[in-house]
This record gives sequence, C-alpha cells and structure tokens, in this order.
Amino acid sequence: MDPEGCQFLSVGVCCINVASGGHVKDLDKRTSMLKELPPKKFIHTDRQENRSAEFSLWNLVRRFGENYMQPAMDLTFKRMDKWGVNTIGNWSQKELERAGRKAFTCTMHPAYVDGSLFGLGDPYEPDFEERLRESLRPLMAEYRDNPWLIGYYVGNEPTWVGAENRVCEALLKGRDRAMKTALQQYLQAYGDTREARSSFVYDTFDRYLAAVKRLQLQFDPNHMNLGYRFGNIYAVNERLARICAKYFDVMSFNFYAIKPDHKLMDKVLSWTNLPMIIGEFHFGAVDRGLGQSLFQVRDQMERGKAYRNYVETGFSHPGLVGVTYFTWNDEDVLGRFDGENYNCGLVDVTNVPYREQTEAMMETAKRLYQVHAGSLPPYSETPDFIVGMERGGDEW
Repeated sequence: MDPEGCQFLSVGVCCINVASGGHVKDLDKRTSMLKELPPKKFIHTDRQENRSAEFSLWNLVRRFGENYMQPAMDLTFKRMDKWGVNTIGNWSQKELERAGRKAFTCTMHPAYVDGSLFGLGDPYEPDFEERLRESLRPLMAEYRDNPWLIGYYVGNEPTWVGAENRVCEALLKGRDRAMKTALQQYLQAYGDTREARSSFVYDTFDRYLAAVKRLQLQFDPNHMNLGYRFGNIYAVNERLARICAKYFDVMSFNFYAIKPDHKLMDKVLSWTNLPMIIGEFHFGAVDRGLGQSLFQVRDQMERGKAYRNYVETGFSHPGLVGVTYFTWNDEDVLGRFDGENYNCGLVDVTNVPYREQTEAMMETAKRLYQVHAGSLPPYSETPDFIVGMERGGDEW
C-alpha cells in the first residue's frame, strides 16, 4: 500500500539518469573511433593523465541549453508517466529521487561487507557496531521522513551464497582477524566439516543482519527493509530464506530468465511468507550494434514481447509486488566501467526511446492490476529468444 492507503505494484527501472550514456574513457586510445570530439569543457583528465569525454552532457547542453537539468528531468518524468514506470530503481540520479515526484528505492551499503569474503558481512570486529552505525546514520537521516521512499535494500548480489566453503578457506588462509578466530573456535567445537563451515557462514550472516535491522529500526522506523537482492532466485535455499524472514519486510532477488518461474517463487514464499520484488531483469538485441544482453531476443519488436511476457507472468503470481528493469539507458558501445556494452536500455545513447519496447510497457501498464488480481490472464506470446542463461543441474 502507498502512504495514502492505495494498492501499489512497483514497476521500476534501474539507473534512471537524464544523461543517456556517452562517457568515453581512455579517450586518447579511442579518438580514431570517434567522428567528433565534444568541446574542451566536456573533456576531463584524471590524476594519471588519462582523458575522458562526456558526450552525454554535451548532448544535454545542445538539446536544452546550459540549464539543462530541470527540462531533462521533466522529460524523464513525462516518459515514466507515459510508459507506466512508477518507481525510480537503484543507482539512479539523486536529483530525480529528491524531486518528490516518484517513489524510489535505495541501498544501504552498510559497513563491514567484505569483498574478499564474497560480500559476507563481518560482525566480529571490535568496532563493528560503531562503524555500522556511522555507515547507516547519514543515509537514514536524509530519508527517514521521505514518503516517496519505499525502502532500503541491504546490498546487491552477494556471491558467498553457495560458496560457503570457499569463504571459510579464504578466512583460514588469510590474515589474523576476529572473524578468523571465531571460525577456528567454531570448527574446534563442531568439527571441521563442510556442514560446520556452512553453518558458521549462515550464523555469521544471521548475526550481521540482526545488527543491521536493529540500527535501521533505530534510525528509520518509517521504511521497509527490502532484502538483499540476491543474485538469482536459484541461490535462495530454505536455510537462507528463513534467516531473511526474521529481518526483511520483502524478499528480493534478481531474476534473469525468459519469465519468472512460479514454482520457485512458491518455494520462496512458503519459506518466508514475505512479498517478493524482482530487483533486475532485462532483454536486449544485437540489431543496434551493441553487445548481447544476458537474455537476447531477435530484434527490437521481440524485446517488447519479452517485456510483456515477463512482467505480466511475474505479476500473475500473488506474492510478487514489484519488478525493476535493468536499465533505463543503453550502455555505451565502447563499454561501461567493466566493459559491458549491452543494448538493454529503454532509450539509446542519443536519448531516443525504443518505441517497440516502450509501447509494449504501456500496454502492460494498462492491465497490470487486473492481471495481478487474476481477472485477466497474463500476456502469453513467447518472444523469439536467441541467447539466455539456462540452469542445468548445479551449473549455469
């Protein structure tokens, strides 16, 4: 329910920014690829003397003038209204979130999430409580009384799930630390078995979430905890789900697939009794010169069909309350920070919408609440898929 007591199904998009890509790194290595460079004020040099170009900002200035932000935001909100997007998803532009015109979500980034341990939180260090408190306080002080915020994700795609033994190996072979000592004591008490190692990791996760939840309720009792956006629904086992049910208000996971699997969602719902949000999914094609996406269809028309098939199938499950498409803007042909260059956006890098997909989104938006209520069947035309991740046994 929204703050006024009306039913609200969250239809979001990640990374909504008024600038549509076009940040070219290592400019000197790529000049020969570019027909024209922007003016000097859009070219930056970092400490290592590497130059980069902001084509996206140049495009905004050319379109709207030097005071581009407000008209560019107005256009973005107008498009959201027309396409049926009612939620600003993760990693979006702060100015859009603060405008007070659309619901939004954000991520906590709590302290002591250890990258060397595959994203497992470390609650054993002596200063853990203090550092966790200081990492959460500023964010929640800003958003505590904001009625447009749906809630906070704790994090995104932790990779320790399913790799518990590797986490323990890294701990035992790593530097001396409080968490290593706790693991050694645990294995001494329960035996050094794969099961004991897994239990230690899950107990650690439980302990970490308990501290995060306690401080969240202290700093911001007004908003929900939206879960951890696990990397995929297949990673969610019963033990993990039951821990999450103790601390989360929503169970969230990213779910790249042809369409959501209701049997898997039934399992998660039975373990947690929590509503679910799909944090990421997308479809792309290679007919615009960009790389294949995680799920690739034949062309732009099929992208629209794929969106309708996915979203309406998902919302026909009574436990689903939100989906978030990845992403608003196409990625750059020369690659983002990690080289990824997918055609998965709703608009291209010149800020022109993909009409085939956005018109399909509009059709789904008209009937979404009826589909969720069961009074209309979901869209069922299967798009022409080319490439996608498939699960077989225990491997992708």
